[in-house]
Amino acid sequence: MVLVAYADWRRAVSLAPARVLVVAADAGAAGVLLDTANKGAPLFTIESPESVAGWIAAAHAGGLFAALAGGLSGPEFARARALGADVVACGAPRASEDGRAGYRTRGSRRCAC
Repeated sequence: MVLVAYADWRRAVSLAPARVLVVAADAGAAGVLLDTANKGAPLFTIESPESVAGWIAAAHAGGLFAALAGGLSGPEFARARALGADVVACGAPRASEDGRAGYRTRGSRRCAC
């Protein structure tokens, strides 16, 4: 199980990312994903790299893998990896053949593209 936290959690009317970490650890989740609810604002425009690094470190300290998404592209992939992200999601969601939304994958655990 992977729980999702939104960097723009107030706008999304969701739990704060730090709270999602606690819930995920308590629920026995394998990991957490920090994403953006507002797809018009990339992750690193909402949260500083330092804040994201702290969230990743807290996820790891709780025994969780940490994934990042939210409009990441180009040099932001290297930044996400340097901050310690275990998985970096990229690209826009697309509909699968059965009509469900999903991400394109290229077989890499580190980047779901």
